[in-house]
Amino acid sequence: MRRSLFLRIVEGVMNQEPFFQSNHDTTGKSSLSPLQKCTTTIRILAYGVAADAVDEYLRIGESTTALCVKKFVRAFNVVFGEEYLRSPNAADVEHFLHVGEQRGFPYEDVNFEVSMPTVSQNHLPEYDEYLRNHTRIRNRSTNNQLQSDTIEEIWNGFGDEEYDD
Repeated sequence: MRRSLFLRIVEGVMNQEPFFQSNHDTTGKSSLSPLQKCTTTIRILAYGVAADAVDEYLRIGESTTALCVKKFVRAFNVVFGEEYLRSPNAADVEHFLHVGEQRGFPYEDVNFEVSMPTVSQNHLPEYDEYLRNHTRIRNRSTNNQLQSDTIEEIWNGFGDEEYDD
């Protein structure tokens, strides 16, 4: 993740949620920094690791980590939700298809209209078969390239921004 993007997220979350601001306890010892709390949360969300997997690396306990994730997600949704957590519109889809085409992904033969079978007690085997056939990734390298391109394209929106202290 680009530093400018990370710092923008930290600043937005810190301004929304006081839990992420630095402070001192009654003995004068400083609490965890906003960078520690956000790094922990982003690592958990990005890599899908357990809360206790980052405790030694970032010196943060499991219960504090769980609280960080909960408060981070709420603050992130308030600050960035409207801009970045929306469904893609037609222009977004067209742009991503154009970028994919420029990078060699042939989308002409991709069926974007997928109809779900009707589900009832009598049709569960067909539904299970449908899910098996449509959830596996047929071309892992193409999928990974598309995922990488999509993430890169989203992050390019932050490319020229600098973090202001």
